Amino acid sequence: MSDTYSERLRWCLAQADIPRSLLARAAGLSTVAVQSIARGVRGKDPAADTSRKLAAALLVPWEWLALGDGEAPSAEALAARGHALWAEHRPGEERRSSSADDGPEVDRSEEYAQPDAEGA
Repeated sequence: MSDTYSERLRWCLAQADIPRSLLARAAGLSTVAVQSIARGVRGKDPAADTSRKLAAALLVPWEWLALGDGEAPSAEALAARGHALWAEHRPGEERRSSSADDGPEVDRSEEYAQPDAEGA
């Protein structure tokens, strides 16, 4: 399976089919923090508290996510968790592929809408 923390986290995100921003919201972390961890740019492993928050949000064993110890969660369990996270944290929002979430989170609400280029 995966040898590093970031590889295990990316595998969970892929199986759950959720963007990093959604996991960040569910774990009470910033999107930038989750993106950095997933990319492996925050050092070898995140702080224990951060790791526990991510494991709790994904409903995966902390020992597996943080240390690679024990059995990996099933793809089916992560897919179900991903579905639940969408329903809980982004109800009514169209689901999109997690691979589209490599950049910063953008607020696309009407409050921040930009005028059309034709009308400007």
